[in-house]
Amino acid sequence: MNAVADATDVLVIAGFIGATAFVVRYLRTRWFASSVGRHEMAFMFALALILSLAAATTIWGEFWNRSVLRLITYVLINAIIWWRLFLLFEGQRVVRRRKRDKR
Repeated sequence: MNAVADATDVLVIAGFIGATAFVVRYLRTRWFASSVGRHEMAFMFALALILSLAAATTIWGEFWNRSVLRLITYVLINAIIWWRLFLLFEGQRVVRRRKRDKR
C-alpha cells in the first residue's frame, strides 16, 4: 500500500464530510441575508461539490455516469466562480464611483 495515496484518500473523504457538514449546518442560519453569508455558502458549496466528486472517485473509482457528474460539477463551479468575479468587479466599481463622487 502507498502511504501517501492512502493519506490523500483519507483527507479527500474527511474534507468532503467537513464541507458537506458545513453546508448542511449553515443552511439553518440566515446565510442569505448578507453578501458575506452568500459568499461563504457559495464557496463552501463549491468545495463540497469538488470534494464529493473526488470522494466518490476515491471510493468507487470509475463509476456509471461519472462524466455527467463531472460536467454538472464543473458547470456549477464555473457559475460560482464567474458570479464571484462579477461581484468583485461590481464592488470595485462602486468603491471607485464613491471616491470619485467625494471629490
